[in-house]
Amino acid sequence: MLKSRGRMRLLTRLFAAAALAVGGAIGGGMALDGETSVAASSGPTLLIDVGFDSSFNNAASPSGGVVTSVGSCTDVASASLPCNATEQFDTDSLGTFWTWTTGRHPGGGLYVTTSDVVDEYTLGIRFSFAQVSSYRKIVDYLNRADDTGFYVEDGYVTFYDLGESDDKLVAADQVVDLLAVRSVSNGQATFTVCLVNSDGLTEVLAVADPTNESKPHTLFDGGSAVGSLFGLFFDDTDTNSEYSSSGRVYGVRLWDGPLAKEAVASAMGAPLDGSTPGTSEQDTNVLIPPPPPASVSTTTTTPTTTTTVPPTTVPPTTVPAASTTVPAPVPDGDALPVLVPGASQVLENGVPASVEVFVDNSTDLVLRGQSFELRLAGECSSGCTIDTTADGRQVLTLEEGGRANVSGEGFQPGTTVFVWLFSEPRFLGQLTVAADGTFQGSVALGDIASGEHTLQVNGTSTDGSARTANLGVVVNPAAAPMPGPGVLPATGVDASSMWLVALVLLGVGLVAVGRRRAPAPR
Repeated sequence: MLKSRGRMRLLTRLFAAAALAVGGAIGGGMALDGETSVAASSGPTLLIDVGFDSSFNNAASPSGGVVTSVGSCTDVASASLPCNATEQFDTDSLGTFWTWTTGRHPGGGLYVTTSDVVDEYTLGIRFSFAQVSSYRKIVDYLNRADDTGFYVEDGYVTFYDLGESDDKLVAADQVVDLLAVRSVSNGQATFTVCLVNSDGLTEVLAVADPTNESKPHTLFDGGSAVGSLFGLFFDDTDTNSEYSSSGRVYGVRLWDGPLAKEAVASAMGAPLDGSTPGTSEQDTNVLIPPPPPASVSTTTTTPTTTTTVPPTTVPPTTVPAASTTVPAPVPDGDALPVLVPGASQVLENGVPASVEVFVDNSTDLVLRGQSFELRLAGECSSGCTIDTTADGRQVLTLEEGGRANVSGEGFQPGTTVFVWLFSEPRFLGQLTVAADGTFQGSVALGDIASGEHTLQVNGTSTDGSARTANLGVVVNPAAAPMPGPGVLPATGVDASSMWLVALVLLGVGLVAVGRRRAPAPR
């Protein structure tokens, strides 16, 4: 689903204007300015208070719920569920925290589960994201069933698709305190977000929620409602890729109602320094050009400049200043693998692994395993295609002198991915895996002859084991160049023959037009 920032900003301003027209309050007495409170109700109960001091212990007494990890990617069997590639507890100058990385869609993070059904609430989170470009989901409310939810988008605080903040408030790797407040008055729900730092409390977003998009998913047991579920930091099934690849969370607190303004200001403890800028995320994609022969060592250095890539691209690849010797392609037994077009083979430490192969966006061929994804596409002068064989195999086509786009996730950070094409082995290039386990780049095919070939991508999985992916592809002849303006090809055909050909072509064209206009059979 395509998200529109302009539409959401308009909705936010229309709602704020309507609220001011009825007396300066947002949502019927729920503004945070002046001496008003987030809601008229008072005394909400603290249900969850987790400070991640080497555990997920809930310090609230009595406990009203739990915070748990979504689980390790090695233990979460379904590739469609959120999981963490790595996770650990740690400490820095701000205190104790839990950190995670993820290497596959729909991301990783935490579950927050309450012991009773929650309608109104105040949810405070002290956290940081490695990326804030494009949309990155903070809270999922509907058990991943819908694209709506609480996001950061290019630094703006957003509830899609109700509204967003006027200003950019969140930078990559910057720790922030955000408190989401849901209140209900006369059956009308309002969702408010506050930013708290050393400059004080700022209401950054306030929107009406007529369809209860901010109400957490209700859990049932034997037909009875027994609790509510919040999902932190992973994406939904609609988009599946709008999440930060890593982050830190220092505190999660949840109350069963909207707090008053004074309580919101101190809800997460000592305020953070709002003037401290975050560390900018690096958006540089670097491809190491292939060395002349496969046996030569190459040295590459990280550029000192960065470039911004479109939000839809795979996260960046960072190249360390190191010398890399290109290893030989991985054989299948005593010889290099020879795969028919559309066939695939993935080896983990030499052992065959099952993968799902599918086409995405009609141009990308995707190999998805339990803990990784590899994406391949061609660059052709007339457009590369993915053809389907009679037995259902998806065949990636490339072009003589063209390029192949290679990207992936779920690989060990800092390692190198090597790309080969054979039957006669040809080293195409190498890519360095970024800190979030992803890589992306484009390799040139050079003067490889047309025909059937095997494309091989070699890398390292997150646990350090060798990973090899083989794919049977077809390289088509390069498209013939079109003649320049005013230039006719020398055919040796006389004028009368040309007229005859023109008449025949005209007749064929009329038949084709007639057929094209005929209604399609039902």
